[in-house]
Amino acid sequence: MGATQPGLANDDQETHSAKTKMEQVVVTANRAEKPLSTIPNTVTVIDDDELDQQININPDLSTTLGNMIPSFAPSRQKLTGYGETLRGRDPLYLVDGVPQSNPLRDGSRDGYTIDPLILERVEVLHGATYRLNDNWRVFDIYSVAREKTEIDGIELVLNWFASEVDTVGLRSSFIRGEYDSDNDGTVDSDLSGANMSPNRLNLSWDRIWTDLISTRLQMNHVYNRNFKDPYGVTETSFEGYTTVDLNSRFDLETGSIQFSIQNLTNTDYYTYYSQTLGNNARNFKGLGRSYTLSYSLRF
Repeated sequence: MGATQPGLANDDQETHSAKTKMEQVVVTANRAEKPLSTIPNTVTVIDDDELDQQININPDLSTTLGNMIPSFAPSRQKLTGYGETLRGRDPLYLVDGVPQSNPLRDGSRDGYTIDPLILERVEVLHGATYRLNDNWRVFDIYSVAREKTEIDGIELVLNWFASEVDTVGLRSSFIRGEYDSDNDGTVDSDLSGANMSPNRLNLSWDRIWTDLISTRLQMNHVYNRNFKDPYGVTETSFEGYTTVDLNSRFDLETGSIQFSIQNLTNTDYYTYYSQTLGNNARNFKGLGRSYTLSYSLRF
């Protein structure tokens, strides 16, 4: 940015402008240099109110991410994040910029190093995508190609402000991944459930009933999926399921009370990881109907 002073001749102005002009500086931290305009990134921010609402339904951070980020794999509902992927890749957890993983000893405990109740917000960087965005919609198309692996997917987020007190949300993700099983240079087999999240759909309805009372009703549906070998034979099948959660909040003069019901319909199901692992000895059913009553005070 340059500035001119009154009384300078045109030649002086041109010389002054030429001296202050700087060339573009590019700093590359990837394997190959790419213009910034070709690497659009999608960032989703889960704010304090949304965190508070989701954690009251289930205190598991992975469940919260799965409810708000459709391309995040469903929680294992265990004290480990093994097999929980984001767009087919292992997520990197950072707390105030500090990585929580150790590549020398991966314990899959990255998401359990901090209590979600003390988090102010969560920022999720999805990675490079082709993005269409306006005030009510985010539509991502992404493709990841690595050695012997290809992952393609579509992620859709819609928010419809039906009225001043009603908001309807839709989150959906469809992903497909393959790998080279016989080292012939072409991908030919489906990635396993531990390496690829399922196709899923999330619907939500938020309503402000009064200045003091608000609710959220959300539905999560995970689609069926078959995992096939190079010959098209199904090796593993996943049976999808649908769960419904309800959260209600009552604001008081000091603090607020929240009452939540997880799995409102008491759906009987096995988790995604359990069904796709291929080991019957480690099959775990998901949580049944659960109730949570909490009081919170911000200061």
